[in-house]
Amino acid sequence: RADDAARPVRLAAGDPLGAARDFAVFVADAKAEPTPQGRLLPHAGAGETVDAGIARCPLDYFPTALRATWAEKFRTGPNARPAAQGCLAAVASTPQTVQGVWYTDSSHNAVADKVSAVAFGRDPADPSRLVFALHGRVRSLAAEAIDAAAPDARARAARDFFTAPIENGRINPAFETVGPGRVFCYEGLRTNIAGPFVDGVLLMRLDRDAAGEERLAVEARPGVDGCVALPDPWSFSGAETTFYR
Repeated sequence: RADDAARPVRLAAGDPLGAARDFAVFVADAKAEPTPQGRLLPHAGAGETVDAGIARCPLDYFPTALRATWAEKFRTGPNARPAAQGCLAAVASTPQTVQGVWYTDSSHNAVADKVSAVAFGRDPADPSRLVFALHGRVRSLAAEAIDAAAPDARARAARDFFTAPIENGRINPAFETVGPGRVFCYEGLRTNIAGPFVDGVLLMRLDRDAAGEERLAVEARPGVDGCVALPDPWSFSGAETTFYR
């Protein structure tokens, strides 16, 4: 339950956690030394409330004798991958490209006052798929743009991550190939891996500010039927959210 998400639960060895057809496992160790990039299971979904610096791979907390068994459990479902990759390193930030982790706050037209993080990278389970870990931090990507019938489903989807297929050229390029100075457009975004689609496109441009620091502008354009429907040259309307390294 969402209202119980932050409530600590004391468990003894062997206590059942519950049952489900599918679930994600995420470990954050408040006593651990923070690291620039925690290790975590992709798409764990806890990045909205937990500092990635204290994220840890769940397998690291299992007794050695149980790790192989649980690595197999982690690879089931639509995100199946080799057991050896049961935990993967968080996406690395590549300078002078969009790929990696970015930060924003209210002074950069973000939704929240506090500093929040997003990330852009390839899906480790399917490298031909892009992952936009936005989690509701792009103000222009509102719930109304999600192609879902129920209002609560749209609201949840807008706070999730998004995926899209990799293409060539200025439309849906891989993040590690997107350099500074040009506006790129992403279409065919959908919530999670198989969730509802986004009715619109996403514009992105990497630049540097007067001090030479990298800045990334991101703006959703709802209701646009594909990138080719946008007038050329592509530009921002003033509703973009700015991110920094």
